[in-house]
Amino acid sequence: MPSPLIRGTQISRRFTGLLARPRVRDAVHKLIDKTVKGPDANQRATSSAHVWGETTDPAGRRATARITTANPYHLTINGALTAVTDLLAATAPRLGAHTPAALFGADLITRLPGSGPSPSARPKES
Repeated sequence: MPSPLIRGTQISRRFTGLLARPRVRDAVHKLIDKTVKGPDANQRATSSAHVWGETTDPAGRRATARITTANPYHLTINGALTAVTDLLAATAPRLGAHTPAALFGADLITRLPGSGPSPSARPKES
């Protein structure tokens, strides 16, 4: 049985044509504006996000990491500002396509305010 996320995606695909119509899209946007509220300033200041990741190489070795970040709204703002600052400080342009880790270093997330390794679990290898 598909997960709820997969099922929701499958269902939403059926409405793509309908949502492409300007009147329908505008009505949906108005409904969202009236019913969906983001966090207030206090909620943003006191909340955080927790991220877990795991990878396995061809030999079966596994690495797991957990991080805690600032509230996603603050994380986005600080991440964008850090990226721009780093790019402006670069002494030579980095031409071509790069991952964020290649451009800014694998430690970028730990340099952002309120973000870093989760206190409950440090990165480990098995």
